[in-house]
Amino acid sequence: MKLPALGPAARLARGLWIPVLFLLVGCDLPTSLPSWNTAWTLVGVNDAIVTSDLLPSTVREEGTRFVLDSISSRRTVKLGDVCEVCTCFSGPIPRIEITPQKFSLPLPSGVSEAALEEGRARVVVHNEVGFDLLDNGEGERGYLLAELRDLRTRETVDSVRIDDPFPPGDSLVLDFDLGGLTVHRSMQAQIQGVTPGSGCDSIDLTEDLGIRSLVTLSNVTASSVVIFLTDGAVAIDDEVIELPDLVADRLRAGEAQVSLDVELTSTVAAELDLVMSLAADPEKLFTEKAALFTPIPVAPGSLEEPNEIAKTFLLDLDGLEGAETLYLAARNRVLGSRSVPIRGGEGIRYRVVIRAELPST
Repeated sequence: MKLPALGPAARLARGLWIPVLFLLVGCDLPTSLPSWNTAWTLVGVNDAIVTSDLLPSTVREEGTRFVLDSISSRRTVKLGDVCEVCTCFSGPIPRIEITPQKFSLPLPSGVSEAALEEGRARVVVHNEVGFDLLDNGEGERGYLLAELRDLRTRETVDSVRIDDPFPPGDSLVLDFDLGGLTVHRSMQAQIQGVTPGSGCDSIDLTEDLGIRSLVTLSNVTASSVVIFLTDGAVAIDDEVIELPDLVADRLRAGEAQVSLDVELTSTVAAELDLVMSLAADPEKLFTEKAALFTPIPVAPGSLEEPNEIAKTFLLDLDGLEGAETLYLAARNRVLGSRSVPIRGGEGIRYRVVIRAELPST
């Protein structure tokens, strides 16, 4: 079951009062004028939170796919990070092992996982030391091994070995094809290797020497994503409801009866804490002086098994008599895990109806 693709501005009819007259008569012959009661119905809210409202700003829908913004992360590894003794003197650099340097794939903000249809991870490494890292010019060669690793499964997804000369000021560009992979924050690009040193060349070492890298995730489309769901993404809008004079004058405790019908359908795999309140004064919302102050727990739903809720609440009419305006508000909070899978079509539809049975005068 997919919710219709309504946007935040797609408001349906609201503020429509429909009067219905009832004649109350007994079985005996009347000895006085009949008493009339009037029933009124108001559709206060009829709206939906759709998939595009749930997604972070870094993700957008394009048909049945999700497009993720490109994002990069930078890092500089100083020579002292891989060879502590190397920063203590000026002269020839000995053969040394480059300890593994790890770079997490930079997923966009608000996304913890994505099942990719296509995408690339590019690692650019800049040599900012004063000698060739992989060729000392005297026949000795080193190498760099770049690996894309999945820390969840402890598997190497892809790897590239470089043993060509890598002179100072030059850059290496390494590309990894991510199409068909599920990318998450436990995936890393890792670079390690061996440098043969500078040979007979003396190097004047400084603290600024090192290897600078840039990791970029680009051209990414996904069939599904796991997002970090915020409270704001599931927020039900506050409403201001104007009452006709005929209704406002008859909201008298003990004579009128007013109820609030709440219908909600969720296909979002998140547990929500929804608290709804109604009052004639916005300052009384979510207090004991409100006409309504009630929690509505919302269990996780799915496209296959929507969570459907239908509840009716009687309003406390003390303080509502003569009110020309009603304020309806909701507080929304995500409970438990905020990591929520989105495949497309998920959302929350809600409808709020006010029903009133009023005295004839």
